[in-house]
Amino acid sequence: MTVANPYLLHIELYWPNGTRPTQNEIARVRAFDVNGATVTDEGQSGYDAVSGGWQDVYLQNIAAFYPPRLQPNIRLEVEDTANQVVHTTQVFGVIQSGSTVKIVIGQSDELLASPFQLSIRIPDELELSDVAIQGDGAVGAHQHPRDFVRERQKPPIISDLLARKCLRV
Repeated sequence: MTVANPYLLHIELYWPNGTRPTQNEIARVRAFDVNGATVTDEGQSGYDAVSGGWQDVYLQNIAAFYPPRLQPNIRLEVEDTANQVVHTTQVFGVIQSGSTVKIVIGQSDELLASPFQLSIRIPDELELSDVAIQGDGAVGAHQHPRDFVRERQKPPIISDLLARKCLRV
């Protein structure tokens, strides 16, 4: 197996009252790989002015854990604008790329979600229309997936319909 590249983590950061910190309060969230007594700086996240949240952490030093490990053991540190650490998370063992970590500064931290892959097959008897709601609220209908079944001799897969622009999300 190979290690994910890029290797990234999503950060959800909150104050204990449920509000999101701003760039005037928190400077960065730093990620470290912890392997026994060896701690390696892996990258950091900054404030995202567009979303009001925090940018993903892209792990910069994959060679620190791979090989032999495919996944790092990550500890995150939240630093305020005076460069003081205001929260240190637990070590998240073998955390997958694409995982989301929620941090409530000074209170808690948890791994919310790991990435997953969803595969859906549409039976040929299913009536399907394009239910892409656009900015004006318009809904359109397109070619029936059964037409693809005749053409390909098997039920379509959502990715096939997306690729053929028969289904929009």
